[in-house]
Amino acid sequence: RDGYHFSDVARKLTKIARFHPHMMRHTFACRWIEAGGSLAALQEILGHAAVTTTQRYARLGADMVQREAQRLYDGATIPASTRENLSDRPAVGRVSGA
Repeated sequence: RDGYHFSDVARKLTKIARFHPHMMRHTFACRWIEAGGSLAALQEILGHAAVTTTQRYARLGADMVQREAQRLYDGATIPASTRENLSDRPAVGRVSGA
């Protein structure tokens, strides 16, 4: 190969031996979804014909799933009688005593 390619420079600067530019698409897709972007818009941005392809790119981290579950739990309208029974339970996804 003549000259430097983007991948070569990125590997050298980041010290990520297995870096490949395609990894950036996956990172972008994950960050897009984590920031609240829609899957349909991401499909358009990435140029995928099928949304199932986009879904493979947009994997959510465990922390994102935890935050979303907690957000829904915190925002739920819970009757007072049920709320009393839930007050002794740990937050969603947390293990008691952990």
